[in-house]
Amino acid sequence: MLSGPCEFALNGPCHRSHPLDAPCQDGRVTVKHQTSSVFVFRRLPGGWRIGLIRHPRFRRMMIPGGHVEPEESPAEAAVREVAEETGLTVTLVSPPAAPVPPGYRARRVAPPWWIAEYQVPADNHLGVAHVHVDHLYVALADGAALGRARGAAAHPFGWYATADLAGLDMFDDARVLALALLAGLADGADTVGAAAALVAGLGRA
Repeated sequence: MLSGPCEFALNGPCHRSHPLDAPCQDGRVTVKHQTSSVFVFRRLPGGWRIGLIRHPRFRRMMIPGGHVEPEESPAEAAVREVAEETGLTVTLVSPPAAPVPPGYRARRVAPPWWIAEYQVPADNHLGVAHVHVDHLYVALADGAALGRARGAAAHPFGWYATADLAGLDMFDDARVLALALLAGLADGADTVGAAAALVAGLGRA
């Protein structure tokens, strides 16, 4: 395998020889990995619910998500991760976006609602602490089934109502966003559509 200088050593040359596809972690730079996570919602007979997995490493209830593979966009990773972790097929909900003028021909990628950075400990992708640049999407589960789709799910999964979230072991940021998004869907999804209702819920939070 070829080895050479580290392309991540922005403050000067890295003098450690290593494989070109392995990031340099010499203390002067922070390695950042692209990830995608998804707030997945479905309307059930009792109202709107959010889908959460039980993460095997963090042992918390979390929204589905994971690393963006080299050959995919963050949006493609979002849909794939939901399918792998929950067995569900979802449709991403587009956030408000700036218009594109006529004649602009570049292929556009579905944008996330937010992009956030999180400090994370060593994991199966990198053996030292690093940063996840997380693309946060919102999606609606496809189909009329009340539970999971027929795909195989990698993690324990369930649907949770607004009243359930206070008693779940979740990360606080995820809970705050989930509560606002559920409130928006409950108040306006039938009248103004999902995207507008989600924005309204965030505005009232």
